[in-house]
Amino acid sequence: MQDRPSVCSLIWVNAGCSDVVLNVTVKSGGDAMYANEIIPIGDDALSTAVRYRLQLELGLTHQDVRATVSKGVVTLRGKLESAARREAAKVAAESVRGVRRVVNDISMAYHMAARAKA
Repeated sequence: MQDRPSVCSLIWVNAGCSDVVLNVTVKSGGDAMYANEIIPIGDDALSTAVRYRLQLELGLTHQDVRATVSKGVVTLRGKLESAARREAAKVAAESVRGVRRVVNDISMAYHMAARAKA
């Protein structure tokens, strides 16, 4: 059996698909483990996965932070009210499988930070 990255690459190249769902049963010493996960393949799928992660974990919409992907490198752009939110967006994007690197071009919106403190 081929290893997982080879199988995904083979499916992607031959079928032209953007997502692969693998249902794998791994048996080890009589115990069975089931894996069912979606692996984003390609820049469009990664971009969608990053946007979903930002929305689910941080409540950030595409209007708050734009995520573009080129060859697995995610670039985040937008304005947020704190350095902590900026870093959280980067960490969330990095946690998406298939992301090679994250360029964090999110700037601080100082007027938003001043209002948040008031």
